[in-house]
Amino acid sequence: MLATWLRLKFPNVIDGAIAASAPIVQFTNRKDLDLEKYFNYSTIAYTKDDCHKKIRETFRRIDNIYHSGT
Repeated sequence: MLATWLRLKFPNVIDGAIAASAPIVQFTNRKDLDLEKYFNYSTIAYTKDDCHKKIRETFRRIDNIYHSGT
């Protein structure tokens, strides 16, 4: 998503960007970005199948690995 936003914001600096999994179709009119709509959609998507719990657990494990040095 960041690559796409950088391309939209700085077309004179960024020649291209790859947005492999970014939901850019949701932003059809870049002059009227509805980020609340995007955040609400993302929240709904991440609460399905306990995805948010899995992500939280993954970050906890990564944090433990980082702090243990293994």
